[in-house]
Amino acid sequence: MIELAGRRVAGDRRGAPVIWLAALLILLAGTYAIYSLGFYFGYSFDDESHLAGLDRVHDLQSALYFVFDGQAGPLGRPLALTSFLLQMPSWPTEPADFARANTLVHLLNSLLVIWLSYRLARYLPALPLRREWFALAVGATWASSPLLLSTSMMLIQRMTSLAALFGLGGLLAFVMGRELLAHRRRAGLLVMSAGLGLGTLLGALCKENGVLLPLLALAIEALLLRPADPASRVAAPPAWWTMVFLLIPGALLLLFILNVAIGNSPVYPGRSFDMHERLLTEGRILFRYIRLLLLPTRSGIGPFQDEPELSTGLLHPWTTALAILGWLGAMLAAWQLAGTRWRVVSFAICWFLIGQLLESTVFGLELYFEHRNYLPAFGVYFALVALIFAAPITFAFRAALFALLLVNQVFVLRESALVWSDPRIAGPLWHHDSPGSLRALQLHAFVLGGAGEMAKVVDILEGAPQAMRQSVDFSLYRLEVLCELQPGSAVRDAAIEAIRALETQTAGISSAIQIAKIRDKQLAGKCPGISEEDTRHMLELVTEAGARAGATAIAGAHYHLAKYWMERQSLEQTMYHLEKGFELMPQLGSAQVMINVLLSAGLPDQAALVLADLRKSAPWRPFVRRQWLDSLAGLQAEIDQARTRAGQAQPVPGSQPRASGPPAQGTGVR
Repeated sequence: MIELAGRRVAGDRRGAPVIWLAALLILLAGTYAIYSLGFYFGYSFDDESHLAGLDRVHDLQSALYFVFDGQAGPLGRPLALTSFLLQMPSWPTEPADFARANTLVHLLNSLLVIWLSYRLARYLPALPLRREWFALAVGATWASSPLLLSTSMMLIQRMTSLAALFGLGGLLAFVMGRELLAHRRRAGLLVMSAGLGLGTLLGALCKENGVLLPLLALAIEALLLRPADPASRVAAPPAWWTMVFLLIPGALLLLFILNVAIGNSPVYPGRSFDMHERLLTEGRILFRYIRLLLLPTRSGIGPFQDEPELSTGLLHPWTTALAILGWLGAMLAAWQLAGTRWRVVSFAICWFLIGQLLESTVFGLELYFEHRNYLPAFGVYFALVALIFAAPITFAFRAALFALLLVNQVFVLRESALVWSDPRIAGPLWHHDSPGSLRALQLHAFVLGGAGEMAKVVDILEGAPQAMRQSVDFSLYRLEVLCELQPGSAVRDAAIEAIRALETQTAGISSAIQIAKIRDKQLAGKCPGISEEDTRHMLELVTEAGARAGATAIAGAHYHLAKYWMERQSLEQTMYHLEKGFELMPQLGSAQVMINVLLSAGLPDQAALVLADLRKSAPWRPFVRRQWLDSLAGLQAEIDQARTRAGQAQPVPGSQPRASGPPAQGTGVR
């Protein structure tokens, strides 16, 4: 009898890896199948603006220019842009191929989450579950989280998932090297150092969040890497290593964030909120993230969350104070529990807050995006699964509780992916779920317009919430749409509202582009009721908006005003606006326009002076700088040819014509 029982146990153990592997394959295949429902949504947000450079890639030089000319962040994110070259044959006709590649990255990250959870599980006290099954449970919870879906469906957010890929890989190497210290000290230090160093560097070259890696490793070191069995031997890294690789990088990052908070203006260009309001609002948003990670709902999930209620004070709304107190209490609890058997709670709180340091604090980004939780979600789910299976209840009840959690996530994930499957489904649903979101309204209007239901487009515009109607972006968008749908009197009324908004509200980053679209329609005879002087006046209002509008909007307005005056052959006004735009946003295209304008006016010497200044403005990034200088060399050749034609062998000293002031102000519609 005993012999038969022993054989049965041995057989169960031999079969366990097969069952575990089958469960892993089901997880990966099921996640891919659900994600694949959303592959055909197409491009959204700023996908096209960042990927448009693929059109110009035809050789190694142009490919390198695309990789190093990224504008998504201060580092340019060249490694993430390199990955998009793999889908170059699919651009722009097959966006599904980009989403498919994003999903494969997500599955690879799921494997790393499982592996990292397996390595960390040995440090959890009293875990009544085999480590491999615990790790699979964490991986399944993370992979099926509906809040992470948009990271793969918003194609350009491969930057986020790739940064997480290198971050998870670096942390895994850190933990494995940490375990080598006890018996192979030199090898352990080498693995730890390489893991953190390369993980941080490669992650940051995908997205700036990669620089958070030392702080995340510090959270693991301080809160988890203690042996659950006191008899086990786990060596600590030397103090110098902890100082060099964890404490100093972490302190420098925190000092940088503090310096931004203290040294920069609290006004965010192009935003409707300042630093104080952003910090207060983010306290509430972070709790919303946590709620949707733990108890997701289909109506709460979606990419268009661009207008959350702004916190203007601790009691406006009153939940702001509650959220701030809640996070203070959470940090106090993390401190108190750090040395106990419940330190996994401390780990979850610290990991989540560290993961939000760059995107949810003092930097002037938009308030809410789901993909900001991609890596921070790991700590939350790691702790959640650990707490479920460590709860003082029967194992069957624990398993049932976990199954309920997972089933809800899978159900909401599938429902959310189905919404992503077709803009005609997503448009009305996201607009219904987020009535204060201009982007959701625009998608709904686009869907209705594609179906020829123009009357309904007008209805949703006129039914927009009052707070949205007062914004510059909505007013300009409404004017652009009504141009082709309404008579001249209604268009003129819409223009008056747009001008009032420009005079009283913050101009958006894309305001100049929107006005240029309206002007194009007006020139094509599709916008009755307004004139070119009206659109010129709108652009002038953007240039007068000051710091609250931001360099991007103001520079764009100057460039479009230069086009306006160029059409009227006003050299002085054209050069004034080109120079002003270039001062705010140096661009090679505008530099070429300045030179060509002066050459067309028969002023090669002045063009040469401008060219000398342009050489000083060459960007520092490799390949981009070379492209810039090569283009300027071509312009120099044109200048030399113009001088030859004019019979000038040498430059004549002088100065280029400069306007003494801005263009004459038009009255426009008021």
